[in-house]
Amino acid sequence: MNNIKFACQLRRVVDEIEQFVRASVSTPGNDHGTFSFLEAWCKKLTEWAELAEDQNSPLTPRQRETIGSNLFRGMGSFTDVSFDTRKFGDRAKAANERLGKLVDELYSIFNE
Repeated sequence: MNNIKFACQLRRVVDEIEQFVRASVSTPGNDHGTFSFLEAWCKKLTEWAELAEDQNSPLTPRQRETIGSNLFRGMGSFTDVSFDTRKFGDRAKAANERLGKLVDELYSIFNE
């Protein structure tokens, strides 16, 4: 896996989430607390991007296992994250499609 490519893709995912949250928080009836779990994911994704950028060698097997399981495996992993289309309609649907593509690309980079 190329650490820099991985970090850049993580940052693209964070950007997509942050753009959706910024647009949605300004919608009447949505408070900032609605999106706290997304902010927590953004923080974690950014930490992993920084780790990958700062590390001159490939991630260790333990790092790969921890990051991989949190991103891609099991209930509660990042692959479970999506925006509520019932609440946010077409904007959420479009954001989910973009996020899905970004996560697919992230998975490919992670498994290079």
